[in-house]
Amino acid sequence: VASVEMDGDRVSGCVTRSGRRLEARWFIDATGPSRLIGRAAAIGVREYATARVCLWTQVVAPRAREGTTLTLDTTKDSLEWAWEIPLAEDRQSFGLVMPGHAFKSLERRGRSKAQILVEQLARFPRYANLDPDALGEVRTRSYRPYVSDRVVGPNWLMAGEAAAMIDPLTSAGVTAALRNGSEAATIIAGPEGRADLEQALADYDRRLRGLGDLYNSAIESLIYESRVRRAFGLRAA
Repeated sequence: VASVEMDGDRVSGCVTRSGRRLEARWFIDATGPSRLIGRAAAIGVREYATARVCLWTQVVAPRAREGTTLTLDTTKDSLEWAWEIPLAEDRQSFGLVMPGHAFKSLERRGRSKAQILVEQLARFPRYANLDPDALGEVRTRSYRPYVSDRVVGPNWLMAGEAAAMIDPLTSAGVTAALRNGSEAATIIAGPEGRADLEQALADYDRRLRGLGDLYNSAIESLIYESRVRRAFGLRAA
């Protein structure tokens, strides 16, 4: 889907990249940060924190352990953290999340994406000897957590990051998207009466936005801000 057509607050159709127009009784927006219905309906978002940048690549290296490993640097005013995700026995995904302004500052000094990733990961013992030339393509993505001001309409619902982006530190995004999609489908297939449907939509809207606000508020105030970490005497881990 490349664009959404609106008739007031209703979605009247979707147009694909090939120009095909699709019509339906209901639409679920699962377009992530693109928020195709949200943007077409001029629905705003509540943003949290400042912009962050994640850098990641694939590295030929033996798997250190099962599952995802997060490593936190709690010594700075704003938390920075790294991840390692096993993709195969000899291939891993290495990545880093840092403030957007810090990334731009390093770029202005002429550092490449690979150099930034290697140099910033070097503070953690596990990644201290990475060779920039041994990395695969280094990709970047900027993001800022948010919650949409509204996630339902008369014939549409948002799900996953179209509705709310929760900071990936919690790894809650995939679970939320699957749960949202299941709930949205249940609503569409469920209540026959108009009053029941309106109540189900209102409950869905309240639940998604409430959880998004709760998660993002807690993550920003309890994890990313230095005040709380220092109050508990946390150091680099």
